[in-house]
Amino acid sequence: MRTFLTLVLFFTFAGAAYADDAAVQKERAVIASNIFAKACFMMHSGDLTEKRIEFLDSQFPRFEDEKKGVFLDLMNVENGTAWAASFPKGNFVVVVDSETTNCHVIAQKADAETIHGQMKKVYQEAEKNLEGVVIQYRDTENIGSLNSSGFEIKTQDGEQNLTVVAVSTPVAPDPNKPEALMTLAVE
Repeated sequence: MRTFLTLVLFFTFAGAAYADDAAVQKERAVIASNIFAKACFMMHSGDLTEKRIEFLDSQFPRFEDEKKGVFLDLMNVENGTAWAASFPKGNFVVVVDSETTNCHVIAQKADAETIHGQMKKVYQEAEKNLEGVVIQYRDTENIGSLNSSGFEIKTQDGEQNLTVVAVSTPVAPDPNKPEALMTLAVE
């Protein structure tokens, strides 16, 4: 209960209240995907891990202690760091797992269609710029209570996953739970 309450309080009171009109929701989706692209996707290789932490530390304050634990628990991360990414249009959380270097961006409010469209743009950039790998896109599909889209980066022979990139949004948003989760998971 304490975890749930902390999440609710952070996303409710961390900044000024804004109308949840469609334009703002779309802007939030773009902000979340931009954070994800810069902090998670473009800095995911081993030699950039320290630069990712430096970048996040230079842009956003870290959560400490109990607040950090709430977001680490939410992402099933035992040892990691969480940052509060507050913008005039909304609040986001970035979580990085210290052991796996997996990276997550949580958006309390974001337009689902826009954020899935933004994921496709990240895929298109990856397809243009990554060499020596196979990239397979998975369009938005319903998986139980979530809609999910993303892509997998595989070895050149297509046999082994190297990285999975995905965004999940609830089919029926709950005002007390995040509306979008973007994840980069290194296999």
